[in-house]
Amino acid sequence: MTEKLTWKEKYSAILLMTIGLIYFLVWIISIFSETTGFIRVEDDKLSMSKSELLSHVRTLLTIFFCVAGGILIFRKQKTGLVFGIAALILFIIICSGGLYQAIKIQESRLAIFASTGVIILSAGLIFLLLPSVRKKLNANKATLPAGFGLAIALGLFYFFFQ
Repeated sequence: MTEKLTWKEKYSAILLMTIGLIYFLVWIISIFSETTGFIRVEDDKLSMSKSELLSHVRTLLTIFFCVAGGILIFRKQKTGLVFGIAALILFIIICSGGLYQAIKIQESRLAIFASTGVIILSAGLIFLLLPSVRKKLNANKATLPAGFGLAIALGLFYFFFQ
């Protein structure tokens, strides 16, 4: 008999899929807006901006980890745990940066918004790290280091390869 997912696992999976969907919609909007300089046509030559290409790859990878992580958690697969840990850590870092900036410029509404994001994301991460969840998803000793390693790789790609 397989164990059913509790509200904690469902929370984390739905949170990941929601983030992925919102991020995907924002990406689609940016693709169709006039603000992107991804592809240029000049004198019958087609050229791409390397930084724009890396930005799109980074965004698509993040969307993939969020959506795939949520789906795989629902399917009770440990790869979902790895993807979920990586994506949630990345977004916690991003929200923490926003919180730091909001505090630095003394913008209280933005600080409240960013701290709420950090709390929501941290809850999802903590739920994924619970021993009962790891057991349910058949996580072994290498699963958590893989998740943290993927988070580091994704963070490096996200912040340093532009």
